[in-house]
Amino acid sequence: MDQRSIKAAIKNYWRTNGVQDVKYIKVRLGNKGDNALISIGIYLEKPISFNIFRGFIEQLSNTTGINEWSIYAPHGREIKLIGEQKNKVNPKSKP
Repeated sequence: MDQRSIKAAIKNYWRTNGVQDVKYIKVRLGNKGDNALISIGIYLEKPISFNIFRGFIEQLSNTTGINEWSIYAPHGREIKLIGEQKNKVNPKSKP
């Protein structure tokens, strides 16, 4: 699980489902104790269908192995998702 493959899977999902109004996608990997954390920021230009978003969460779970996601929107159009994988640490990024 690395940032590039997760971001590529996200972009591919949006593209194949006809969502073109995504301004940017940010993926960050981190650790919290013995758990791997994934933080994803998605900035939407326009509203999207909830069914497409639900399918996106399912695809994200299949890609990362994380089944529980927290969601919040701290700023108008940006959606943030945080997933935590128990007992699996992300490898440290190269300097």
